[in-house]
Amino acid sequence: MGDVSLKEKVLPKFVEFWRAWDNHLVLVCKGGRNSAKSSHIALRTVFSMMENPQNALIVRRVGNTLEKSVFEQLLWAIDTLEVTHLWKVRRNPLSLVYKPTQCEMLFRGADEPEKIKGIKTRRYPITILWIEELAEFRNEESVIMVEESVLRAELPEGYKYTIVYSYNPPKQKQNWVNQKYNSTSIPHNNFIHHSTYLDNPYVSEDSRKKAEDMKGKDPQRYKCIYLGEATGEGIVPFSNLEFRPIGTEEFATFDNVKQGLDFGYSIDPVAFVQWHYSRTKNTIYAMREIVGIQIGNKELSKRMKAIEIPHTLIIADSAEPKSIDELKGLLHYVRGAKKPPGSIEHGEKWLGELDKIVIDHNRTPMIAKQFGNIDYATDRYGDLKNRLQDKANDTIDATRYALEIENVPAIIF
Repeated sequence: MGDVSLKEKVLPKFVEFWRAWDNHLVLVCKGGRNSAKSSHIALRTVFSMMENPQNALIVRRVGNTLEKSVFEQLLWAIDTLEVTHLWKVRRNPLSLVYKPTQCEMLFRGADEPEKIKGIKTRRYPITILWIEELAEFRNEESVIMVEESVLRAELPEGYKYTIVYSYNPPKQKQNWVNQKYNSTSIPHNNFIHHSTYLDNPYVSEDSRKKAEDMKGKDPQRYKCIYLGEATGEGIVPFSNLEFRPIGTEEFATFDNVKQGLDFGYSIDPVAFVQWHYSRTKNTIYAMREIVGIQIGNKELSKRMKAIEIPHTLIIADSAEPKSIDELKGLLHYVRGAKKPPGSIEHGEKWLGELDKIVIDHNRTPMIAKQFGNIDYATDRYGDLKNRLQDKANDTIDATRYALEIENVPAIIF
């Protein structure tokens, strides 16, 4: 690569990232503004394609943002490595072709999924997927759709897939990206890397001064923008969530068990949840869950009997009295929720005012996902309503039912 020493181009903070590329499936680069994360991903992508014949796909949520961001970043990397003469640049459609092998970097927007699904490469497989600005994606499912378009084929011997995500963490701790990659349970084949402008000696003096000015005037905003921290600012339904492991000994102390059930079958899943409520700590702890689609009442009964606490009331959605009667006939201690006017808003408010809602991702993954991802409903003008969205909230509804006796005014009973 010319007379350039590659070692000089990799900042000390990114040496570990450079090495992790070869033995991890997923590399997650997160951090603040001017942290050099995208620069190093670009350098490593160019280097990898020149080292071994393979193709790459670079994706952003919206296609028309590619040219002024990652495309320019990769051109910079090619120039920096002094190999410009070895690459062919195309701007319509965007692509970068390595002349000696004809390997190609392809660029697509996730807003046109058919263009991703239809990608075919002739000589070499697509093995590198770089999704830039991961936090722009509304949920994990939309990212998985992109991944599956790339990971669908078995690779020839000697090849491996590499998926790279880069993003500035959103300020809301409950955002799905923060939940997933700030979690205590990261898969072994994932490498998480966090960097800030303080790790980048090439940041201009003006940019550094701008960051320090913000640090003095607005420390919270500085932490979010420049340090890449999820500061928890913004209006979120449950700012009291605590995601952490619940150990066996702690779990064994849970004695005030509350059980709730939200019916569903085809599209909407059924959700059975089990919580411990500590009145002294004003805290609830997620214990167990059953969540799934196309689970009939008999199968649900079988699964519930394996985990429910005997002689402990199950409070279920009263909109399905026939299902409640069937579960009673299957020897479950169950009754319908009272659901007086305003009970939804009241129950959601009660949950939000608890000191803590403690959830272990490993024990109750769907509870963790739905409580973390839920947002307020909006009206047709985009203004927030005083209640949660009525979608992907099955475990939340079941939780309200489980704790109904605590959160609905006593006069109802």
